[in-house]
Amino acid sequence: MLTRPGGIRLSQSERDYADPGPLWVPRPLALAADLAVAYPLVAVGVLYVEWVVAWVVLGHPPRVSIDDPKEIPELSWLNLVTTLALLVLIPAGCAAIVLVGLHAIYAERRHRLVAQVVGLLTLWPGAFVLLRWDPLRVMEWWID
Repeated sequence: MLTRPGGIRLSQSERDYADPGPLWVPRPLALAADLAVAYPLVAVGVLYVEWVVAWVVLGHPPRVSIDDPKEIPELSWLNLVTTLALLVLIPAGCAAIVLVGLHAIYAERRHRLVAQVVGLLTLWPGAFVLLRWDPLRVMEWWID
Protein backbone atom coordinates (compact mmCIF):
# COMPACT_ATOMS: atom_id res chain seq x y z
CA MET A 1 0.00 0.00 0.00
CA LEU A 2 1.40 3.39 -0.96
CA THR A 3 1.36 6.08 1.70
CA ARG A 4 2.39 9.69 2.13
CA PRO A 5 4.85 10.72 4.83
CA GLY A 6 3.14 10.24 8.16
CA GLY A 7 1.39 7.04 7.08
CA ILE A 8 -1.57 8.67 5.29
CA ARG A 9 -2.91 6.44 2.51
CA LEU A 10 -2.87 7.67 -1.05
CA SER A 11 -6.14 7.95 -2.93
CA GLN A 12 -6.67 5.89 -6.08
CA SER A 13 -5.90 8.86 -8.35
CA GLU A 14 -2.68 9.55 -6.42
CA ARG A 15 -1.67 5.87 -6.67
CA ASP A 16 -2.14 5.97 -10.44
CA TYR A 17 0.54 8.66 -10.74
CA ALA A 18 2.87 7.51 -7.98
CA ASP A 19 6.56 7.11 -8.78
CA PRO A 20 7.18 3.46 -9.70
CA GLY A 21 10.63 3.57 -8.09
CA PRO A 22 13.98 2.60 -9.58
CA LEU A 23 14.14 0.36 -12.62
CA TRP A 24 14.89 -3.27 -11.92
CA VAL A 25 17.62 -5.00 -13.91
CA PRO A 26 17.05 -8.70 -14.44
CA ARG A 27 19.96 -10.70 -13.09
CA PRO A 28 20.35 -12.66 -16.34
CA LEU A 29 20.98 -9.40 -18.23
CA ALA A 30 23.66 -8.28 -15.78
CA LEU A 31 25.24 -11.75 -15.77
CA ALA A 32 25.20 -11.95 -19.58
CA ALA A 33 26.87 -8.54 -19.79
CA ASP A 34 29.55 -9.66 -17.29
CA LEU A 35 30.25 -12.85 -19.25
CA ALA A 36 30.37 -11.05 -22.60
CA VAL A 37 32.82 -8.48 -21.25
CA ALA A 38 35.08 -11.25 -19.88
CA TYR A 39 34.96 -13.42 -23.01
CA PRO A 40 38.39 -12.29 -24.38
CA LEU A 41 39.99 -13.93 -21.33
CA VAL A 42 38.37 -17.22 -22.35
CA ALA A 43 39.39 -17.00 -26.01
CA VAL A 44 43.00 -15.99 -25.36
CA GLY A 45 43.22 -18.43 -22.45
CA VAL A 46 42.09 -21.39 -24.57
CA LEU A 47 44.65 -20.49 -27.26
CA TYR A 48 47.50 -20.34 -24.75
CA VAL A 49 46.34 -23.53 -23.00
CA GLU A 50 46.49 -25.34 -26.35
CA TRP A 51 50.01 -24.00 -26.89
CA VAL A 52 51.17 -25.14 -23.42
CA VAL A 53 49.60 -28.60 -23.91
CA ALA A 54 51.38 -28.87 -27.27
CA TRP A 55 54.64 -27.94 -25.53
CA VAL A 56 54.09 -30.70 -22.94
CA VAL A 57 53.16 -33.28 -25.60
CA LEU A 58 56.03 -32.40 -27.95
CA GLY A 59 58.63 -31.88 -25.23
CA HIS A 60 59.69 -28.51 -26.68
CA PRO A 61 57.96 -25.23 -27.47
CA PRO A 62 55.84 -25.61 -30.62
CA ARG A 63 57.58 -24.19 -33.65
CA VAL A 64 55.88 -22.19 -36.38
CA SER A 65 55.44 -24.08 -39.69
CA ILE A 66 56.86 -27.29 -38.21
CA ASP A 67 54.61 -28.34 -35.32
CA ASP A 68 51.14 -27.94 -36.77
CA PRO A 69 48.46 -28.05 -34.03
CA LYS A 70 46.13 -30.02 -36.30
CA GLU A 71 48.75 -32.74 -36.72
CA ILE A 72 49.24 -33.41 -32.99
CA PRO A 73 46.80 -36.23 -32.16
CA GLU A 74 46.41 -35.28 -28.49
CA LEU A 75 45.26 -31.77 -29.49
CA SER A 76 42.51 -32.68 -31.95
CA TRP A 77 39.66 -31.91 -29.54
CA LEU A 78 41.39 -28.85 -28.06
CA ASN A 79 42.02 -27.46 -31.54
CA LEU A 80 38.27 -27.57 -32.20
CA VAL A 81 37.57 -25.75 -28.92
CA THR A 82 40.16 -23.08 -29.77
CA THR A 83 38.74 -22.65 -33.26
CA LEU A 84 35.24 -22.14 -31.90
CA ALA A 85 36.45 -19.77 -29.17
CA LEU A 86 38.29 -17.58 -31.68
CA LEU A 87 35.45 -17.65 -34.24
CA VAL A 88 32.98 -16.45 -31.61
CA LEU A 89 35.28 -13.57 -30.61
CA ILE A 90 33.80 -11.01 -33.05
CA PRO A 91 30.11 -11.82 -32.38
CA ALA A 92 30.85 -11.86 -28.63
CA GLY A 93 32.35 -8.38 -28.93
CA CYS A 94 29.19 -7.10 -30.60
CA ALA A 95 27.07 -8.82 -27.96
CA ALA A 96 29.19 -7.29 -25.19
CA ILE A 97 28.57 -3.78 -26.52
CA VAL A 98 24.82 -4.38 -26.80
CA LEU A 99 24.49 -6.07 -23.41
CA VAL A 100 26.50 -3.40 -21.58
CA GLY A 101 24.37 -0.76 -23.33
CA LEU A 102 21.16 -2.46 -22.21
CA HIS A 103 22.54 -2.85 -18.71
CA ALA A 104 23.41 0.86 -18.72
CA ILE A 105 19.79 1.70 -19.50
CA TYR A 106 18.32 -0.45 -16.75
CA ALA A 107 21.05 -0.48 -14.08
CA GLU A 108 20.28 0.91 -10.67
CA ARG A 109 23.68 0.02 -9.19
CA ARG A 110 26.29 1.98 -11.10
CA HIS A 111 29.39 0.29 -9.60
CA ARG A 112 28.76 -2.91 -11.58
CA LEU A 113 28.15 -0.89 -14.73
CA VAL A 114 31.42 1.00 -14.25
CA ALA A 115 33.26 -2.31 -13.90
CA GLN A 116 31.64 -3.59 -17.10
CA VAL A 117 32.55 -0.46 -19.07
CA VAL A 118 36.13 -0.54 -17.77
CA GLY A 119 36.34 -4.24 -18.65
CA LEU A 120 34.92 -3.59 -22.10
CA LEU A 121 37.41 -0.80 -22.74
CA THR A 122 40.44 -2.74 -21.42
CA LEU A 123 39.91 -6.47 -21.96
CA TRP A 124 38.74 -6.34 -25.55
CA PRO A 125 41.47 -3.99 -26.88
CA GLY A 126 44.01 -5.79 -24.67
CA ALA A 127 43.10 -9.15 -26.20
CA PHE A 128 43.35 -7.69 -29.70
CA VAL A 129 46.75 -6.14 -28.96
CA LEU A 130 48.04 -9.38 -27.42
CA LEU A 131 46.88 -11.49 -30.37
CA ARG A 132 48.28 -8.96 -32.86
CA TRP A 133 51.58 -8.42 -31.03
CA ASP A 134 51.98 -12.17 -30.40
CA PRO A 135 55.19 -12.08 -28.33
CA LEU A 136 55.56 -15.89 -28.14
CA ARG A 137 54.32 -16.41 -31.72
CA VAL A 138 51.42 -18.50 -30.38
CA MET A 139 48.82 -17.09 -32.78
CA GLU A 140 51.22 -17.46 -35.70
CA TRP A 141 51.82 -21.11 -34.71
CA TRP A 142 48.11 -21.79 -34.37
CA ILE A 143 47.12 -20.15 -37.68
CA ASP A 144 49.98 -21.68 -39.66
